[in-house]
Amino acid sequence: MSGESSTFFDKFSKNPSCETVLNIEELLRFSGVIIEFCELQSVALAPVKKDVGGNIKKIDKARHKYNVTTVEEMLIKEIEVKVNKNSDSGTMALLWLKRAIELIIEVLAGLAESPNLEMKDIVYPAYERTLMKHHNIIMKSAFSVGLRLFPDKKTFLLRLAYNQPNMETQVLKSMKEFVDEYRTITDPLHQLLVKYGAEGTPTPEADAAAVSQQ
Repeated sequence: MSGESSTFFDKFSKNPSCETVLNIEELLRFSGVIIEFCELQSVALAPVKKDVGGNIKKIDKARHKYNVTTVEEMLIKEIEVKVNKNSDSGTMALLWLKRAIELIIEVLAGLAESPNLEMKDIVYPAYERTLMKHHNIIMKSAFSVGLRLFPDKKTFLLRLAYNQPNMETQVLKSMKEFVDEYRTITDPLHQLLVKYGAEGTPTPEADAAAVSQQ
């Protein structure tokens, strides 16, 4: 990354479409940037990085195994072969990947909307609103320990500027633009996960879609 005003957020495409998350290749590319975000924050987001990385591998494996290009095709195929509820399925990986992305976006939204808050007042509430309700006691403990190691706001912003000094204003501006464009990016995934029974109650359309593939 070069250029005096460059920030981490320059890695994201402007004006994202549904294809950013509904096309598997695009989703995995986007998720790879989420991993880079986790790496910038070091040990604090190590559990998130591990989860995202593992789920990327599972989804990539599923798309090649079933020769599919879209998330919906993968969900339908795994229902057809009755592996959609397996812990190592692309379906379950997609569910947890979506939740991790929601955590990261909530952290960024919290700071973009309340730049005077300290990170400790942003990060844990973001976890409570997203991943925490889905975690067992062991996972809650692991994530809580990591989040307590989150850098202070000055360090956090500096890392997002690739250690360029005097970039806080630019980073916050870029962060707000990112949040405005990506705040609802996981909504299409959520809708499909609900439709095909991975999140909430499956719809009749899910059953019909699975039957039509048999």
